[in-house]
Amino acid sequence: MATGKYFRSIWPHRALVMADGWYEWVKNEADPKKKLPYFIRLKSGAPMFFAHWASTQAMTIRKEKTTV
Repeated sequence: MATGKYFRSIWPHRALVMADGWYEWVKNEADPKKKLPYFIRLKSGAPMFFAHWASTQAMTIRKEKTTV
């Protein structure tokens, strides 16, 4: 996995993320334009772990020159 062009650049930026669960959004049968949140978790209530890969880019802070 770390040999592909995309994954090679993000491989150093990986982590495990602990969570109690996550939300899935399902269309409301009464009003299909609205979605209802469903919280999904393990039956045991134990925490779970997710893999996290991030692509990072250097942020450039632009300083505005102000005159009074």
